[in-house]
Amino acid sequence: MGGGRVTPNDAVAGIAGTALMFLPLGAEAAKGERVVKVGLVTAEDAAKGESKLLGKDVVTTTTRIGRDGKAVEVIFKDGSKIDINAARVKQWTPNTHPNAPAGTLQKVKFDNPLPGSKGYKRTPTQSELDFLNGL
Repeated sequence: MGGGRVTPNDAVAGIAGTALMFLPLGAEAAKGERVVKVGLVTAEDAAKGESKLLGKDVVTTTTRIGRDGKAVEVIFKDGSKIDINAARVKQWTPNTHPNAPAGTLQKVKFDNPLPGSKGYKRTPTQSELDFLNGL
């Protein structure tokens, strides 16, 4: 982090605890540019029923490349969140405790967890894999 020029690595090093992921996409990849792909579902799409996963209305989807390949974080209209990759699924729901700050999420413990995950990760269903591969 010196010399008056900031590189992407310097920017990431300067943000403690934050990871940035760049995906090469379409024409940008051909030009050698790196972009972040973030999807936003409109109210019209939600009304058509085209933006549902697990029977919930999707507000935003954010794709990234992770250790296990492609991954997506989906935020639903009710405030819950799900993170899907080919190897595992993690899920959060809004914390309804009266003393919890607004917007606080609580991890979901699964009945059929992956070994070593303390109950917070499970294998993805076929519909979740189809959703992930369709992005």
